[in-house]
Amino acid sequence: MKRCLRWLLWKLCRRDFLVLHPDWEVVTRNAGYSLIGKNPTSGRRVLSMRYNYHTPKSWRLEYHIRGHASGSMRYTLGVPGKGPFCEVKTQVQLPLDWTVELDEPGLLFNGQHFSIMPGKTVPRDTSWLVGKFEFQSNEEAVMTRGTGHRVRTDDGESDGDYFNGSVYENYESQAGIFPKEILETIQQHHPLRGKLLDVGCATGLLVQEALAGGIEPEGIDVSPWAVERANVRTGGRCRILNLDEAKPSDFSAQYDIITLHSVIEHLADPAQALSLLFQITRPGGVVYIQTLNADSLMHKLLDSDWSGYTDYTHKSPWLTADWLAETSRRTGFEILSLKRYGVWNDNAHDEVWRSLASLIQIHPASAVLEDQFGDFVELILRRPERECSRPPEPLEGLATRE
Repeated sequence: MKRCLRWLLWKLCRRDFLVLHPDWEVVTRNAGYSLIGKNPTSGRRVLSMRYNYHTPKSWRLEYHIRGHASGSMRYTLGVPGKGPFCEVKTQVQLPLDWTVELDEPGLLFNGQHFSIMPGKTVPRDTSWLVGKFEFQSNEEAVMTRGTGHRVRTDDGESDGDYFNGSVYENYESQAGIFPKEILETIQQHHPLRGKLLDVGCATGLLVQEALAGGIEPEGIDVSPWAVERANVRTGGRCRILNLDEAKPSDFSAQYDIITLHSVIEHLADPAQALSLLFQITRPGGVVYIQTLNADSLMHKLLDSDWSGYTDYTHKSPWLTADWLAETSRRTGFEILSLKRYGVWNDNAHDEVWRSLASLIQIHPASAVLEDQFGDFVELILRRPERECSRPPEPLEGLATRE
């Protein structure tokens, strides 16, 4: 069953999944998306294409547009929330390969120079780009498609943008449900009492939730921007600290509960971090970890375009559920729970991939898929009350991708 499901999803994703049936469309229903058969009154045709989700800082957007038709194409490129800064209108013949590259003073489209809109400039420091296509065939059929592109850097120059509000503001607006869910998950394995440390506390949402529940919480984060806002929310219970550089002496006490939600993939040495977490966890205490799973099916399908694998802030994008389980045991932890689940799709600007993520998550077969191949992994670890006399196994060599 699993092998059959993997084969089917491979077929769907490799062909952009809508191509399997030319009359399938993506339609908006309130805030959600779903797949339905052709219905001109409620749906719209989606332009089928493949393109690179990630692009280097120098920009190279490559679109491979499918179809067999002639007509006019309108394409705009912009920044989320700020609108387009460039527009191209031209006659085309599908199928079509379309390439966009940076050039002074504007952009190159298939090697030809196009000017920027009046009053606009090329946003060379942006972390995101949004493309919009509208194709009208000579037979009057209209097809559209939105695309999202994450601008990737390997030199760390975008870290300031990432940690000084760009992403944390999204966290502020989108992660409100996570703190309660995290604490409810932990409560299934450990009482919600004692001291809690939230590693990567961001703007303090989980610390605030824990404080309201009678726990003694504190938080650490690498972002001064986030910690400043967290302390307003939590009465000064958060501080700046990078776990990659931390030592046991940086913590005043052992903790009953430690949480790391979407954090360990940002660390350069996850094995060292697990060793440190073991030392600062009270015997009988638990550690909650949620992170990416590089063994996921979507990673295998999308390769370099998988969101988790090529996020430039992920210093350990190779993390897998199996590696985390093995290394946690070798560190000395007991594994109370290990769950793989979900589909990671950061491309909020492409309705096709949003629909694919929703389709996988709501379909009954998702239970089979996610059990072994989900994009996320969630672990609950416990430091044993009574530890054996044998010391934890050495962790040399575990901090790098094998």
